[in-house]
Amino acid sequence: MESSESGSALSRRPVLLATATTTVAGSPVFLFGAQAVQIGSDLELSPATLGVTVSLFFTLTALSSAVLGRVVQRIGVRYGLAVTMTGSSLALLGLALSQSVVQLAFFLALGGLANGAVHPSSNLLLASGSSRTPLGLSLGIKQSAPTAASIGSGLAVPVIALTYGWRWSFAGTAVLSVVLVYVATRLPRARAEVTAHAAPEPDAAEGRRLLVLTAVAAGCGSAAGNSLGAFLVDYGVHHVGLAQASAGLAYALASAAGLSGRIGCGWLMDRRWGPRPLPLTIALLLVGSTGYALVGTGSPLAYVLGAFVAYGFGWAWVSLLHYAVVARDPARAARATGVLMTGFAAGGFSGPLLLGQVAQGVGYHVLWFIMAGCNVAAGCVLWFALRRNGRRP
Repeated sequence: MESSESGSALSRRPVLLATATTTVAGSPVFLFGAQAVQIGSDLELSPATLGVTVSLFFTLTALSSAVLGRVVQRIGVRYGLAVTMTGSSLALLGLALSQSVVQLAFFLALGGLANGAVHPSSNLLLASGSSRTPLGLSLGIKQSAPTAASIGSGLAVPVIALTYGWRWSFAGTAVLSVVLVYVATRLPRARAEVTAHAAPEPDAAEGRRLLVLTAVAAGCGSAAGNSLGAFLVDYGVHHVGLAQASAGLAYALASAAGLSGRIGCGWLMDRRWGPRPLPLTIALLLVGSTGYALVGTGSPLAYVLGAFVAYGFGWAWVSLLHYAVVARDPARAARATGVLMTGFAAGGFSGPLLLGQVAQGVGYHVLWFIMAGCNVAAGCVLWFALRRNGRRP
C-alpha cells in the first residue's frame, strides 16, 4: 500500500517523474563509463573497445529518436514512459548478467533505444503545462538527470564496484527502473494523453532550419561531453596517476557542477534570458572548451580543475537547447525533441567511437584537445544559426 501511495505521489509531480525516468534511462552508459576499469579487468576492454561499446548506446538513440518522438507524440506520455522504462529495465538487468563484451554491447544498444524515447516523453509531459514549475526550470531540472546519473555512477565506483562488484550497480538501478514502469502506468490520463492537435506550427520553414542547425550543434557538443563521461575516469587512473576511488570521486564532484549548471541555466531562462537561449549557450560552450584542454595537460590539479570547468560550463548548456525547441512549439514538443536528440545522440555515438581510436593510436592526451575543438565547433554552428535566424533565438 505504501509503495502504491508513493507511486501515485510521484505520478502527480511531473518534474520529478520526468527527471527520474531520464536519469534511469541514461544510467547504463554512465555506469559503464565510470566502472570501465573494473569491467575491463573482468572482460578485457581496451580504450578502443570501450569507445566502440559506448558508442552503440548513442547509435541506437540517434537512429531511433526522431521516429520515437513521433510515436510518443501520437500515443501519449503514459504509454511512452511505460514502454521506455520496461526497455531500460531489461537493458540494466542484461548488463548486470553479461559475461562478454558482445553481451555488454547488445544490452547497451537496448538501453540506447530506451534513451531515444525518454526525452520526447518527458519533454512532452513538461510542455503540457501540468507542472507548476516554470518551463525553463522544469527542463533544467530534467536535463540535470544525465548529470545525476554521472554523479551516481562516479559514486558507484568506491561504494559498490570496489566493494561488492560492478554488476550490483546495474542490478540495483534495474530495480529502480521497474518501479518507474509502475509509476508511469499510474500517470493520470488527462496528463498522459497530451496531443498535438492545437495551433498550426509557427513559421514552419524557419523553424525547421533552426531545429536542424540546433541539432547539428548539439551533435558537436555532445561528441565532447559524452566522451568526457566515457574516458575521464580511465584517463585519470592510467595517465594522470590517480587512485581508482579518487578518479571516481572527481568524476562525481565534477558531474555535480554540471548538474548545478543545468538547473541554473533553466532558472535563468525563466528569469532573464528566456527569449534568447542561444547566446548563453555559445558562451558556455566556449568557456567549457578550456576545461577539456586543462584535463589534457595530465597534471592532477589541472585534471580536477578542468573536469569541473568542462562539466560545469562545457556540458551545462544542454537544458538551453531543450528549452529552445520546446518553448517554440510546446504542443509538438515530443516531435521536436526527437529531432534534437538525434543530434545529441549522433555526437554521443561518434565522439566515443572516434576518440577511442585516437586514444588507442596516438595517446590519450590528444583527444582532450579534440574535445575542446568540438565545443568550439558547436558554438560556431549556433552563431551561424543566430545570424541566419536573426529575428528568433
